Amino acid sequence: MRRAIPDPSPVTELIPEANVTVAHDSRRYNATKALKEGLKDPASYQEIDYREFFANSSDPNRYYQASIRFKAKDASGAYAVQRLCFHFTREGIVTETFLCDFR
Repeated sequence: MRRAIPDPSPVTELIPEANVTVAHDSRRYNATKALKEGLKDPASYQEIDYREFFANSSDPNRYYQASIRFKAKDASGAYAVQRLCFHFTREGIVTETFLCDFR
C-alpha cells in the first residue's frame, strides 16, 4: 500500500463553491485593480491565468493569496508576460503585491 506524502506547501488552492463565489470575485477584482494601477498601459492588460489560495498563516494580512499571469505592454511598448502574486486580508483587501515565479 502506498502512502501519500503530505504537501509541505503553506498554501492550499481554493475550489470555488457557490457560497464563496462573491468573495472570490471581490478578491479577483481587487487584485486586478491593484495590478492595473501599476501598469504603464492598463488598457493593454490581458489575463492569462488566475489562481487563488488559502494561506495557512497566522498573519491576518496574509489570509488569502492569489496569482495572476498576464500580458501587458511594458515601458518600451512591447508585450511582456509575467506573474504577480497578492496577499489579502480575510475581507479581501490587497495587503501586498509581489513578483512570483511558479507554474
